Amino acid sequence: MVYSSPMKQKKQKNIVEVKIDKLAKAMARGFAGVDRKFAAVAEDTENLRTELKADIKELKTELKADIKKVDDRVVSVESKLGAIDNRIDNESFARKDLEVRVRKVLPSLARSAERA
Repeated sequence: MVYSSPMKQKKQKNIVEVKIDKLAKAMARGFAGVDRKFAAVAEDTENLRTELKADIKELKTELKADIKKVDDRVVSVESKLGAIDNRIDNESFARKDLEVRVRKVLPSLARSAERA
């Protein structure tokens, strides 16, 4: 059978259309696979994000508790230092008062080596 020019063109057109359809289907399958992979990556990323948020929240809670403990210890140490300071002041005043009273009784007594 001999094809005329319009029939030849129609057959070539059909062949091109078939190849284009096959290529389009292959591309659609390829893009569908890529879309699934992107969806899986997005899901994994979201899971990691959720886990990290939970871990950070837990760490913040632990850190706050630890900071509270340290703060309580600092307050305790400050109050102890304040008490020691008050005792030192009281002792110093008592010694000074005792020295003044002894000087009244014994004015000729030599000064203490600490105070000289």
